Amino acid sequence: MAKEGKTTEKEIIIPKEGETSVAGFAFSDNKKIETVVICEGVTEIEYFAFNDCKNLTSVTLPSTLKKICEDAFNGCSKLTHITLPDGLEFIGERAFKECSSLTEIHLPNSIKKLEDDVFEKCRNLKKVVLPKSLDQLPRCCFFNASALEEVVFPEKMQSLGYGSFSNCTALSSVELPEGIEELDAVFRDCTNLKSIKLPKSLKKINQSAFEGCVNLKEVEIPANVECFMSDSFPPTTQITISPDNPYISLKDGFLFSADGKILISCMIDTETVKTPESVIEIAKSAFSRSKNLASITLGKNVTKLSDSCFCYCTSLKKVVFEGNITSIGADAFYECTKLEEITLPDSLQTIEGEAFRVCKKLKNITIPASVESVGHYAFAESGLTKVTILSKGKLGARAFAYCNSLKQIEIPFQTMDGFVFEECKKLSSVTFLDSVSKIGKDIFADCAQLSTIKVAALNREVDTKNFLDYNREKEILLDGDDKSWLDEQDNEIAQLRKSAEKGDAEAQNELGWHYFNGDKLPQSFELAAEWWTKAALQGDANAQYNLGCSYDDGDGVPQNSKKAVEWYTKAAQQGHAGAQNNLGWCYYTGNGVAQNYELATEWYQKAAEQGNSDAQTNLGCCYFNGEGVDDDYELAEKWFQKAAKQGDKNAKKNLKILKESKPKNSANAPKLTDEMLGVLCYKKERWMGKATANFSGKEFPLEIELEGTEKEGISELQRQAYAEYLQKQEAFFETLQQKAKENFKTVGRRKKENKIVPFKLHIATDGNYGWYAVKEWDGESIAVILSDNDVQMAENESILYHIAEVKANRTKKDWHFGDTAYLNLFGLLTDLSVTTSGESEDGEALSEKEVELLMWLTTEFDTNNIKKKVLDYCNETYESWGGDTISADDLHKELSLSSIYLRVEDAEDSESQPDICLSGDCNCDEEHGIAISFKNKKLFEINEESIAF
Repeated sequence: MAKEGKTTEKEIIIPKEGETSVAGFAFSDNKKIETVVICEGVTEIEYFAFNDCKNLTSVTLPSTLKKICEDAFNGCSKLTHITLPDGLEFIGERAFKECSSLTEIHLPNSIKKLEDDVFEKCRNLKKVVLPKSLDQLPRCCFFNASALEEVVFPEKMQSLGYGSFSNCTALSSVELPEGIEELDAVFRDCTNLKSIKLPKSLKKINQSAFEGCVNLKEVEIPANVECFMSDSFPPTTQITISPDNPYISLKDGFLFSADGKILISCMIDTETVKTPESVIEIAKSAFSRSKNLASITLGKNVTKLSDSCFCYCTSLKKVVFEGNITSIGADAFYECTKLEEITLPDSLQTIEGEAFRVCKKLKNITIPASVESVGHYAFAESGLTKVTILSKGKLGARAFAYCNSLKQIEIPFQTMDGFVFEECKKLSSVTFLDSVSKIGKDIFADCAQLSTIKVAALNREVDTKNFLDYNREKEILLDGDDKSWLDEQDNEIAQLRKSAEKGDAEAQNELGWHYFNGDKLPQSFELAAEWWTKAALQGDANAQYNLGCSYDDGDGVPQNSKKAVEWYTKAAQQGHAGAQNNLGWCYYTGNGVAQNYELATEWYQKAAEQGNSDAQTNLGCCYFNGEGVDDDYELAEKWFQKAAKQGDKNAKKNLKILKESKPKNSANAPKLTDEMLGVLCYKKERWMGKATANFSGKEFPLEIELEGTEKEGISELQRQAYAEYLQKQEAFFETLQQKAKENFKTVGRRKKENKIVPFKLHIATDGNYGWYAVKEWDGESIAVILSDNDVQMAENESILYHIAEVKANRTKKDWHFGDTAYLNLFGLLTDLSVTTSGESEDGEALSEKEVELLMWLTTEFDTNNIKKKVLDYCNETYESWGGDTISADDLHKELSLSSIYLRVEDAEDSESQPDICLSGDCNCDEEHGIAISFKNKKLFEINEESIAF
């Protein structure tokens, strides 16, 4: 870390004496500095180094500089000029954001990568020359650079990130280089743009590419463009398509496929439309946001409405189908808030998710008998007062949820997922007209006025029994002669239920057990948890323990370690031995609570003294390892023997290990005293010590763990690492909290318990170091790498033993199948095995192309770019069987990716095959897993793991 040299309050000189970097946050928020000189030898300016130095006007950079990290000069609003040296390779996110006095920037040809928002809101920047070495521009790179007049692009430029020149209101003329294939809101709201030359390589112009460019009077679409959207350009722009274009044609204000069969986009502002007879499909987003469209007649040959084709058409009142439409895509009429008249044809087979969601004026709808499935949220939040259902297919989750004007309904559907009519507040009467084969127990959740459910016939499966039990407060009228199977299977259960419903806590707990085990009642973890909750709230210790286990394992309730600890604590305080043992385990592992070995052993002791064999074994391990108590061979043996007498297999194994290893008592354990690190005790191949750390003005206990041997002691590299750590620990802590807020939205929502707090510092023999830490809001542990270029979080704590490997992998060339690669997945570093779906074997070297793809995925690709799509996939999978949806915060727990698959040669032979894929387990589809696949360095698809290739 570079230190200050000769300085005044206004001038900082950073010397070259062996130092290679300016530390993160080194001068952040310093309002006095005006001039900075960084001398030769410095190669890196770390994150936030000069962030918010409001009076900084001049910076001199050395020729040795290679890297400027994120936010390094963010907010330096008086910085008028900076010369970036030849040799500079990397500029991080927001590095020069809001440097509003910069007028010109020359990027040297050595630049290999720019990150997002790097020159955002540089409002006086007038000219930019992009380096020849740069082939892609990141997201929002020059967003809101409102004075920018000239941009010089390199010939090899292939990609312009979303919004990269959005809101550049002084930009009047642009000529894009060949190689660019797609534009995505790049020039949105460039209000002075008058001329744009599009490259011949361009294939796709997405939504909002030139939206708001009100002075762009005309544009010529090149021959290779396959599609563009209605809002790709302002409605006033005159569009001409190259006569050599074989993909699209423009006629009467509508964009069609060349053969006229697909209506791609409506380019005019019109109130009434009738599609030509040639059209068989309305493409995705074709009429999206056509604000004045009031009536659409779909011609006799139209069979398919694609996703979002009429979404947000807020004036649309009438839809007429002249032909045999078979499918209506997801979000097709989403938020068509004035839609009143639509008759679905008898040819219709599928209505996808959210197709008519938030159609507030839609009062009547008939679902034809031909319909096989109605997707999730299809008619949710609509104004329906009458629904006629003729189909006997499947109703998806929340298909009619939140229809607050719907009062009664007759249903012939045989299969219904969960929450179909959730919160239909006026729904009072429901009739099932036919035999129901599958029904979610909570399809009428929160229907406050529903009093009567009439059922023609139900099956005798578990889900139906659960439906009847869940809705027991409503009057259920069941037709048919044979109702005997609905009676309780045992009079004991009937009596138990009566007692439970009267508030008997012991009966409530026991009834929960019957549901949990499927004993004389259909198995239902949800109903078990409901009854245990009732009993636990009355103070029943057994129910409190059972409920804690449910939250611990996620049985019948969302998995929540913190709530598990709350219920274990209540039961443990009443003397429940099982709860005491489990609470000890939570403190031992840091699961749901801050890790604390001392409290773990206290609770183990209480449970062990009551004869709990698990606690006896756990307590023995604590004495054996010296965790929470001093090492004590005799006490470890005592507790192992007690547990072994009760048949505990782990205790028997531990006794054998104990006798073979003959561990030393703590009094005889090797110790050393280090001037810097204090007193250290040698335990299990590492030196351990204790210290405190001051983070944000608060003292925290901190263990110190150093790899090493008893003979060699502490290395000089470890001492140097510890000295460096002490200088940076406060900056590390602040950066960690910032990253937590970016990656865990839970952080900052609460007034307390919203930090990630370190409890142990690990220093490897090679000088790499990091923290073991705990997330205070859920009590779960996390690893934090500190000795890399950036603070990085990881769920797997063992990664702290592989920091050198993590760093080396970024420049590694000789990759083999079976190697471990590291990927930053939504903010958490994840280790994955490199494998193949082809004929290659572990140990076989990767080809040059495979190495290129692997390095792109692990060092260049930002997984946050696919976060929403992964979340949508998981939620669609959950909703397909009526499960709860998850938020972006849950993705880290949702996914357990384990492999990076490569299949370059085969993939090149087929456009239908990806070339690289992330795969592993996911909670939303435990049977099939998940595969996130890519082709040509772009997201290909998200699907089940088994069909990734």
